[in-house]
Order: sequence, then structure tokens, then C-alpha cells
Amino acid sequence: GNSFSIKKNACIVAGGIGISSVSTLIDKLKGSTIIYGARSKNHLVFLKRYKNKKLNVTTDDGSYGIKGFTTNVLEKLLKEGKIKIVYTCGPEIMMKKVLELCNKYKVECEASLERYMSCAFGICGKCMINDKIVCIDGPIFNSKQLSNMSEFGKFARLKTGKKVTIKEYHS
Repeated sequence: GNSFSIKKNACIVAGGIGISSVSTLIDKLKGSTIIYGARSKNHLVFLKRYKNKKLNVTTDDGSYGIKGFTTNVLEKLLKEGKIKIVYTCGPEIMMKKVLELCNKYKVECEASLERYMSCAFGICGKCMINDKIVCIDGPIFNSKQLSNMSEFGKFARLKTGKKVTIKEYHS
């Protein structure tokens, strides 16, 4: 697989346990802004780890931080024009919205995609998204690649390899 690029004036948008996948990136980037969201306070992790960072926390139910979604905070920050790249990991529906906002404000985006990986060397095809094999070509994809993936935010594959809607995948 590959990894995130390291660039200045970055914003990291993490949803739920997606924060764990970007934790080393957060540690490496200096002065970056973090937007971290979860369903409720009980679903937040690593809050103490990032207490000295520019951390914006959102919860769907308002039990901690800002009530609402990470993408609401991201759009406000993108309007200011200081962010040059957004890194994201979390629920695909959130990452799809992050990509849409980045495209709208002409800001580069990199997303870490979650797919069920069975073989980890591109033979089984269970981690496919369009013509990309996530275990080989990813898991990090940039704005241009993501924008060309018609399945991004819409479809995933079950352990069997069967293609299903994102909603069905998460149920």
C-alpha cells in the first residue's frame, strides 16, 4: 500500500475510529488543524492525546464539542482559504462529503479507504473500488483518483466479494 503525503497548512478530518488511522500523521504534522467527530461522547477516543493541538470536536448528538458533523466545521475552515490539503479517514459517507467540499473550494484531499482485504496482494478482488485494488493501489487515494471513482461513497464489497450499497455494507 501507500501512505499520506506530508504537506503544510493541513487539516485532518477523522470520523469515529478513523482517528486511529491518522494518529501518526497528526503526530508528524506540525500546526495542523484536526476535526474529529463521532456519534456521541462515548464514541470519542484519543481526546487527551490531542489536547494541545488545534482540535475541533463534533458529536452528532451534541454530547461533546460542537453539535453537528465534521463537514460543517470543515466548510467554515475551507472558506477562510488557509487550508491547502485535507486528509481524511472515517465513514465513507463522511469522506465523500469531505471530497465534495475540497473540490468545491479547490483544496487537495487525500482519503484512506476502508475495504475488506482478504489476500492483501491483489488477487482476491474483495477490496476493489472501480478499477483500483485498495490493498495494492491504496489505501490512500487523492482528489483526482477519488473523483473518478463512481463507486466511492456508494458501494463496497462484503467478505464474499459481493458488491453492495454502502448502507447494506454497514448493516
